[in-house]
Amino acid sequence: MRLRLRHAIAAAAVVVPLALAPTAAQAAPTSCSTGPEGGNGSYAVCTRGTGSYRAMVQCRQWFWPNYYYINYGPWQVPSNPVKSIANCNFGDSRQLYTVDLS
Repeated sequence: MRLRLRHAIAAAAVVVPLALAPTAAQAAPTSCSTGPEGGNGSYAVCTRGTGSYRAMVQCRQWFWPNYYYINYGPWQVPSNPVKSIANCNFGDSRQLYTVDLS
C-alpha cells in the first residue's frame, strides 16, 4: 500500500508541472514599443506574439503629499495592434512608463 502511494505521489509530481507549463498559445506579446503620450501619459503597442498588453504609467500627484500612483490603459492584442494609452489625472505628472504584458 505504501509503495502504491509513493508511486502515485511521484507520478503527480511529474504530471502537475507539465500541465502547468506554458504553451505557445500562452506566450507573451513581443516586438513592443512604448513612449510618452501627450504631456502626462504613455502608450504601448505590440505587433507579434499572443496574449495581451496594455500601457502603464506611474504618476505623481501635483499637490501635497505628492502621492505616487499607477494608471493602466485598456488591454489590446497583437493580432490587432492598437495603441493602449494610459494617462495621469489632470495636473499630475508622468514619472515613468512601460508596457504590462499578460
